[in-house]
Amino acid sequence: ATSANGMDWLVANIINEVKNSDFLHVSNEVSAKENCEYVSGMRFCMKTEHLEVLNKLGVDIVELTGNHNLDHGKDPYTQTMQ
Repeated sequence: ATSANGMDWLVANIINEVKNSDFLHVSNEVSAKENCEYVSGMRFCMKTEHLEVLNKLGVDIVELTGNHNLDHGKDPYTQTMQ
């Protein structure tokens, strides 16, 4: 849905719930990967450009402890932390 509708569309649906937060802490369950493809099964990732949603929401703390962060190996995980 984000790819088809844009990140502003996604943010618009939740920004009112978080815009007055002193700190916004989210759990990012998957690592970002440049050429992430959404396939069926239990291997997940997110497109690198979708990390911009965190900035648009004003996220202060991103937790990277989700059980799918290493689904595509160590490199995407390390790059997501950076």
